[in-house]
Amino acid sequence: MRLSLAVAAGAVVLALVTTACALAWHDDAWVGALILVALALSQSRRLQAAGAMWALAIAVKWVPIIFLSLRAVEARATGRRTGHKGFAITAAAVVALAGVL
Repeated sequence: MRLSLAVAAGAVVLALVTTACALAWHDDAWVGALILVALALSQSRRLQAAGAMWALAIAVKWVPIIFLSLRAVEARATGRRTGHKGFAITAAAVVALAGVL
């Protein structure tokens, strides 16, 4: 029950952030929403999708890499798995897209 509430709250925040970003184009709101979705996905054991959200958040602004490193330290300390494949694929896609544009 708590997990579905967190995912629902993340969806509501993402909808609000999308509206705010459409009106003001603030990248901080996008970063916050992407990190929130990444954390909710990792709690629901969707690790590859969570890794992809971390990569997108870092693509928007570099600051989330600090939070990702803290998350990696926490995952190592508790023995949790992480979504390295999703992160790597999304990061490669972002770099390729940036190279084309």
